[in-house]
Amino acid sequence: CVCSWPGKYESAWDALVTSNRRGSISAAVVFLPEGSEHFGRHDPIPEEEKLQGSCWCVQLYGEAKPWGCHWWTTWIENIEKAH
Repeated sequence: CVCSWPGKYESAWDALVTSNRRGSISAAVVFLPEGSEHFGRHDPIPEEEKLQGSCWCVQLYGEAKPWGCHWWTTWIENIEKAH
């Protein structure tokens, strides 16, 4: 399972997507572009994590960001499914 992907490798990403369509690879990658349904959404940190902050942005970036942190929650879910 491919866990993460730097966006600057676009042609390699295209190859990954093509391989996935044939069912030969899986990816936990999350991409929520501006204008998409979940762009800018912020997910709360579960109390059991015992971390500070109203959402994951605080732990990831030190402050809330306009693109949000829903991608993180979705990515963690994907990683757990792959495990």
